Amino acid sequence: MKLRIITWMFLAISYNVNAQIIDDSSILQAERGYHFVEGRFVAFLADTTSPKYVQKAFGELNISILSMQIETLTLQVVRDLSESDLAKLKAHPSIKLIYLSESKSEMQSFNLFMQNSNLTDNQRDEVTRTSSDTETVFIEFEYDVNITKLKEVMGEFRDVAYKVVNLQERTVTLQAEIGKEPLLMDKVNELNFVQGTAMVGQIGN
Repeated sequence: MKLRIITWMFLAISYNVNAQIIDDSSILQAERGYHFVEGRFVAFLADTTSPKYVQKAFGELNISILSMQIETLTLQVVRDLSESDLAKLKAHPSIKLIYLSESKSEMQSFNLFMQNSNLTDNQRDEVTRTSSDTETVFIEFEYDVNITKLKEVMGEFRDVAYKVVNLQERTVTLQAEIGKEPLLMDKVNELNFVQGTAMVGQIGN
């Protein structure tokens, strides 16, 4: 049986569980008014789980899901892509979606620069071409792609420079009968896609 993980977690008004950085005053407040929230707990999931799989698994066990935090890995390409690489990326089975974010230059400032410059016609054409609409490429992967597999996939594209922009721990907040949270946590911990569980804590009322 997996070891239960007990962590300090703080709830906002909603069911969403958010990690927070707390200062000394928050710690003192926690010592005076911290308590566990009855009837719910958090399960930490493997980094390849999908919402559909999680819903099916807990539905079969008749365990109610209050909220899920399961996001796909997304990266941003930080250097221009060749048409060849873009086509190969779009066709890759591990990639869910590629989308482009367009940003236009400030036309008023640009036109003023062009009017007051001493550029030749050829130089003006070059500036216009390189200052036109630019595109930032984002790549969203399938749910079964974790950071290790992402590196393997992008290893196939040696000329593509990128940075990961979305890498979050996957969690689900589950409902339990008040007073029987530990029993259900033990049951959930036995699932092969669950890394551990934790009670949910709250400061104040």
